[in-house]
Amino acid sequence: MACRYYDDLIIKKLQKWIPEASNLRVLKPDETKRLFELTADDKKDSPLNLPLIAVSRDTDIELLSTVKSPKSYDGIRVSSPKAQLNTSALFNVIPIKLNYKLDIYTKTAEEGDEYLRSFLFKLINNPTIKIVIPYNDFNIEHIANIRV
Repeated sequence: MACRYYDDLIIKKLQKWIPEASNLRVLKPDETKRLFELTADDKKDSPLNLPLIAVSRDTDIELLSTVKSPKSYDGIRVSSPKAQLNTSALFNVIPIKLNYKLDIYTKTAEEGDEYLRSFLFKLINNPTIKIVIPYNDFNIEHIANIRV
């Protein structure tokens, strides 16, 4: 599965929207179970600095196609992006749906509302991510959409 590529790109997208001067921390989905342990370790058990942002991915993955299709058993043909190479390959693909959760910890509800408004505005107006999936010496470019 290529879930880790989606995770990394969602994290990068959110980090671009966070001011560098702020004390925000965006954690990858596999780090959120240890959110407060990691933060306590970094701060040597001193009080947490807010705001703090955590992104988590639901461990359940929804298959969008559960029946046999040409893409799942016969593959999709992808040509090499390099013009000098005249090669192509077959890739078996099954569309999936990943669910993410964004936790925003702030000192006041008003501050949390402002972060939420900002993230929603940016996600709705810029919902695409471009994923490059390495597979059998190919780098497959895939455009995915984020739905709020």
